[in-house]
Amino acid sequence: ASGMDKDWYPSMEAMAKVSDSLDIPCAVAGILPEGLDPGLRKHLLKMGIAPMLGFDDAMTALSVAARVGEIHRDKSANPRPGDLKTDYHAANEKLATKLLDETESKIALRQYGLKTPEFRVAEREQAARVAAKIGFPVALKLISNTISHKAKVGGVKLGLESADAVNKAVTDIITSVKKAANVEIEYFLVESMIANPRDEYIIGIKRQAALGLALMIGRGGSAAESMNTYATILLPLVEADLKVAMECVGLNSSTTGYDEMLQAITAVASYAIKHADQLESLDVNPVIVTADGKAIATDVLIVTRETG
Repeated sequence: ASGMDKDWYPSMEAMAKVSDSLDIPCAVAGILPEGLDPGLRKHLLKMGIAPMLGFDDAMTALSVAARVGEIHRDKSANPRPGDLKTDYHAANEKLATKLLDETESKIALRQYGLKTPEFRVAEREQAARVAAKIGFPVALKLISNTISHKAKVGGVKLGLESADAVNKAVTDIITSVKKAANVEIEYFLVESMIANPRDEYIIGIKRQAALGLALMIGRGGSAAESMNTYATILLPLVEADLKVAMECVGLNSSTTGYDEMLQAITAVASYAIKHADQLESLDVNPVIVTADGKAIATDVLIVTRETG
């Protein structure tokens, strides 16, 4: 009956004191998933004890925790990860975030080995001239540190074949963005189009509560959502786990672009680890693999967080 578990409270409190004094994580498992009364669960959480619902799930969770610990020891000098309860609350604090524009994001990741198309920044009057220097066809995109989804506000034009096409695209983007987001666009990113595209992929970084940064690899392009093909792994990268994740999205040693995709993923992960305290999220979408096996990131979005 509800409330009967209160008889266990003194024992749980004593165990919590032992856990604190020895600095050893502590958990309590019920035999069945519904075996721990909700009141007892809340009481355990307040004391920093993890309530585990059912022996089967508890053993699975403990085995995963042990594996995470092994990976952490392999990749760092610390004997175990930080306190998950503390990290959970830290991850859920409402911190201010900052959006890096596409140019800033690409320049940042280029330093870690990510390949991007040739691009330049231009004012509206110089966009056509810059495009001619890069070589047609080009892509034209708005530059903004407030708009994260450029295409949704009409801020992207692809496959522009002439100076006249670029000038028209500039006018169209300014008009569309003003109407959709009430933002005045002053600068544009002019970028060469990728020749012979074959496949598209997504590489992303997200901050997971209590677990830190995780890397996601997925199939990209217009059919990405319907395909729903992706894999997620925790950072830092473990070679065996990365290979499994890549295979999940159809990337193996015989796949066109495998080596360059491996380089792109490693570049993103390296940046994320280096900026772990500041990074909130990172999206490279898409990474285009060409017929000759190059992997080129055509759009990058980085969101950083204030750490106080």
